[in-house]
Amino acid sequence: MGLLTTAEQNLLIDLLIDLDGLSDTNARLTLIRGLPQQRKREVDLNGRVRIFVSNLVDALESLRLEDGSWPIALVIEEAIKWTKGSLLAGQLDSILATARARPPQPLPALALPPNVEPYDTCMVINAQPFVDRAPLRMHLRNLVEQGLPALVVTGQPDTGSSYTYELIKFLWELKRIPVPIYVDIEWYQRNAQLPVAVVKDLLTQLNLDGGDLAQQYGLSSLDHWTAEVGRIIFAHANREARRIWIILDNMTITQENDPVPEAGEALNKLAKVLVARAVKSLNLRVVLLGYPDAELGALESEVQAKVGIDYVPAVLTAVEVERFFADHLQRSNRADRLPEIPGLLLRITQMLQSQDLAASRLWPEIHKLFPDYLA
Repeated sequence: MGLLTTAEQNLLIDLLIDLDGLSDTNARLTLIRGLPQQRKREVDLNGRVRIFVSNLVDALESLRLEDGSWPIALVIEEAIKWTKGSLLAGQLDSILATARARPPQPLPALALPPNVEPYDTCMVINAQPFVDRAPLRMHLRNLVEQGLPALVVTGQPDTGSSYTYELIKFLWELKRIPVPIYVDIEWYQRNAQLPVAVVKDLLTQLNLDGGDLAQQYGLSSLDHWTAEVGRIIFAHANREARRIWIILDNMTITQENDPVPEAGEALNKLAKVLVARAVKSLNLRVVLLGYPDAELGALESEVQAKVGIDYVPAVLTAVEVERFFADHLQRSNRADRLPEIPGLLLRITQMLQSQDLAASRLWPEIHKLFPDYLA
């Protein structure tokens, strides 16, 4: 259950629809500005007002942060500020007060089977399978426990490079790493806010002002601008008592889908600057998800030699699926169901043969067909 009852959700949708100006993208961004960036990716800013509001409430209502707070409450609070002193503000405040008056529900405990390392897990948050990806698991272990400063995850579009984030999120949910600074490039791309908004978001999450750095974009060369961003972040990381993780997700920006002139080039230069800075810092870890194959060679050779590179396989194989189910049934004390795997695999293999499915798209289909195996 989320923060609100079904009746409260429906009432909230009706009230939010009455907010002035929600047909404008900037107004919608204002409404969700209090959300952590990791959660903004759940929000679709498109569609008519009713569609946007319904999608917003549906996406956020059941989400709960690691500190026990609710993202939907942040949206309601923003709407109350927006309508301060009005009848609408009073109605919104009443919904929030009623919801918060109910006894809080404990956060579900995160647990691993005995003697299983998080890097070896076959399940992550929300009972979501995480299959294969042995090189990725090795790289993440080295990022956390050894001296690997940066990781580049690359692959063809829609193969699941961003799916990598689920395993990283699992690590910080288990408190193996600090909460990462996360920026979803695609989210900004959809709203034509590249690349200045990305830098502003990075600096904001790091609690850095950066002066008028964002406004300097376009007034100097891209090399100078991105180098200055890297210098500020590098200096901040070296002052911190613990490591800073920066994750740039959905890095694939092509000329065809580039909404802002030179945005792709600027983000590519920024990514390379951050990676180069991480190589020189003991306190900075950088992960690039969905980084284009063609750009890997653009990293300086001495930097690239110190960076982990994970190529996401285009599709899963039946062997990898079989290994997942064998591991999961053993670890969940259901070894008695292992004889069922051949029949299960036969049906899944038919799915694999009928269409090319990456891990990120295959598992939702498997979950619908075989929910009891993933419980």
